Amino acid sequence: MLSIPRELMAYDLNYLMPSMGKKNRVPWLVRCYDSTARACLTTEYTILQNTQVMETVAEAVRNRVFSAQEIHSPTVTPDQINLKITTVNVNTDDGPYGIGAYVRNDEIGRGRVEMRPYLKRGKCDNTIIFPGDADMSHVHRGSLRRIMYEIYSALQHAFQLSQTWLQTLLDAEMEQLPKMDEMIDQMSKKYAWSIDIRQAVAFGSEGRDTVAGLVHGITYAAHTQLQGDDQIDMECLAGQFLRSMTTKREALRQ
Repeated sequence: MLSIPRELMAYDLNYLMPSMGKKNRVPWLVRCYDSTARACLTTEYTILQNTQVMETVAEAVRNRVFSAQEIHSPTVTPDQINLKITTVNVNTDDGPYGIGAYVRNDEIGRGRVEMRPYLKRGKCDNTIIFPGDADMSHVHRGSLRRIMYEIYSALQHAFQLSQTWLQTLLDAEMEQLPKMDEMIDQMSKKYAWSIDIRQAVAFGSEGRDTVAGLVHGITYAAHTQLQGDDQIDMECLAGQFLRSMTTKREALRQ
């Protein structure tokens, strides 16, 4: 619907809302900002404001569930928030890493509220987000109180998992990828990367033909070549790649 020209969208909505209301007697939830209509949703959609999510994070800090050392590259708009919260900085043989949680919310029905484990490589802006845990992603439906409680619990879980993922990443420094260039080419075709992104992935791997080297290459390309949701998606891709390679390695051991 967002791709429809504004004049045509206004005409369609002005026509549909009264007629559908009379026919189906189903009310519409129109989300606004100032005098602008941002989204048309059903009343099943549970309103969860960005400020409520940020207040939950702040409450967790006040209650010492975790300590916020840094909020990295936050984006806050009327429609969406993206927060990368570093809770602890850990020194490793590969340099310092920040561990914490990635927090996301969307107010207009285009996405879920999410809490994900997150790592930040201390000497650069490379960040990895780990998607895939169902209990950390919630649709905007049902009781608001239940969603708020689950956000609080998911934050704690994300912080705990980020420590585990750091060790997994460090272990991946020793896992060789003998056909690194071929793998980068395959991923480039699969995800339709531009030449610049493909080159940035290769450069960001720092000459390390390892699983961790490719993870660093993907995150380097994310923060040097992309912005907004595209950047977040590629940082999630780095986490998905590390997860998949870890799953394959564990399967071979069994």
